[in-house]
Amino acid sequence: MPRRKKPSDIYLAWDRIVFGNDKYSSESQQAWAALWEQHCVGGRLAKTAIADVELLASLGYDLAAKQGDWQAAKERVECYFQHPHWQTDCSTSQEMLQVLRARAYWECGDEDGALNLFRGVSEQPSYGSISLMLVWEQLCVLCQEQPEDIIVSARLAHFILEIAQRVAKRSVSDKVLTFRSFGELAVVLESARTARAKKA
Repeated sequence: MPRRKKPSDIYLAWDRIVFGNDKYSSESQQAWAALWEQHCVGGRLAKTAIADVELLASLGYDLAAKQGDWQAAKERVECYFQHPHWQTDCSTSQEMLQVLRARAYWECGDEDGALNLFRGVSEQPSYGSISLMLVWEQLCVLCQEQPEDIIVSARLAHFILEIAQRVAKRSVSDKVLTFRSFGELAVVLESARTARAKKA
């Protein structure tokens, strides 16, 4: 039996933060910041294994997003894609980080950039439609966190409806095509998952 690879020191430190008493505490924030400074700033980034950069970037994104600091969240996740070997990381990690990146773009006001990233992930071939469901999940959260009656842009509405159709594996009705508010689109996305489950 092959020996299991020993976890890196960065992984062990990440694990203590994520599964500690409170990963959003000031102590956890400081612990993450120290790791980030030590391994992901300046020339240190390229010397850090991409798997470890993924851990620190995704955690940094989460910590910033929790505080509503989307610019910081965007900068932290972008760091992953600045690593010279990010394309050698596993495809699932790449897609997860691209989805987080897209959400940060949207929250920072770059809707076109966000939709381009979301679309790129949703069109990736993957076993069991993992890529599509990653996008679906993030769109659900996005819609659910906005005021229900806010009308979205036509481009965003059409993209969300397209994702809903692909998840449900069926065409949407003409009535659904008129849905334009975050609340309505959240319902459409959730209904798509229900339809998919019934077909499974």
